[in-house]
Amino acid sequence: MSHVTDHEKELFLGARRDAFKWQVFGMVGMAMGVASMIGWAMLLPLKEIRAVPFSIDPDTKLPVLLTEKVEELGPSEAMAFREVANYVRDRETYDVQDNNERLKSVLRRSDELAETSYRELWDGSNDNHPDEIYTPKTKVQTEVLGVSPVNDETVQVEIRKSLIVPNQATASARYVVTVTYGFEEKIVTSMDELLENPFGFVVTNYRVDAMGNI
Repeated sequence: MSHVTDHEKELFLGARRDAFKWQVFGMVGMAMGVASMIGWAMLLPLKEIRAVPFSIDPDTKLPVLLTEKVEELGPSEAMAFREVANYVRDRETYDVQDNNERLKSVLRRSDELAETSYRELWDGSNDNHPDEIYTPKTKVQTEVLGVSPVNDETVQVEIRKSLIVPNQATASARYVVTVTYGFEEKIVTSMDELLENPFGFVVTNYRVDAMGNI
């Protein structure tokens, strides 16, 4: 479940209570983009999408495989990793400059328990609503450190969250996020939504466990 944990409150609350957007270049450009996505979708059958363990190289910022059996990251694995990592990063980040757009984007990629828990987090009656926890000048940056598969539909994502407050030392902590996800057909209402999630990536269950300060 995505919520502000007691661990995170203890770590972060001491510092508180104290986009060129996509533009339309013409119908030809959009048609080419859609055709390209359809082509990729045909090349990447949903049943073949699976995750493999990797970590992020601190120097190159590129994924590094954690198994000798896999010599290179194939298109389907890379796409699945990217979608999971982007979802977790968006869901765990806090920045008032783009919170609203990020919230809507996360909801469009959420379903079932993952959607319910996220709506509850951002409900105005929630005592742990992020806006009640952080100040307008506070930022929570989320870095994805690694992803490991649990089964065909579930992965564990290791992240580092850093609280950035002006004129204060940055506080960081590590978490393990358990994500159940899949790919499904969804009706989109705009080109932006299609570009945002062309493969129908959706998260159905989401849980955060603290690992400790770092």
